[in-house]
Amino acid sequence: MPGRQELPSTIRRSPAKAQRTWIKAHDSAVQNYGEGRRAPRQPSPR
Repeated sequence: MPGRQELPSTIRRSPAKAQRTWIKAHDSAVQNYGEGRRAPRQPSPR
């Protein structure tokens, strides 16, 4: 799983469920937006 290799140290110290959640979110973001790209930001409502 690609996300597992990029786990931040804080997530590595977290419980397994938190790690699985982060990996799933990371891999989904890479699939949707590509590696190294940021998701588009929406302007904050005023």
